[in-house]
Amino acid sequence: MITPSIRQVAAINEEIGIMVETWEHIQLCITKFDGYMKSKWLETKPYDMDEEVKKLQKKMKEIKVDKKCNAYNGIMDVIKKWLIFLPLIAELRDDSMRERHW
Repeated sequence: MITPSIRQVAAINEEIGIMVETWEHIQLCITKFDGYMKSKWLETKPYDMDEEVKKLQKKMKEIKVDKKCNAYNGIMDVIKKWLIFLPLIAELRDDSMRERHW
């Protein structure tokens, strides 16, 4: 009777570790995105930001969390929105836009 219980406890501990890793990564993503929102226009580097967001997305996909989990789907939606938004920022920051639109 003890052997199955030990396996269950090990599985629970593994699941807890995965969820802790997931939430820590989500917190990192939120912190990054808040920093992006607070950065000044002249200090923005959209290409660097885009690369960082892609790395965050890749790391999130590598975590062995249930892909149907609300936390996973929620942060992936936020990441996808940033990946759509950042190329637009890059276009606005382009020097060719200054004369016509600034």
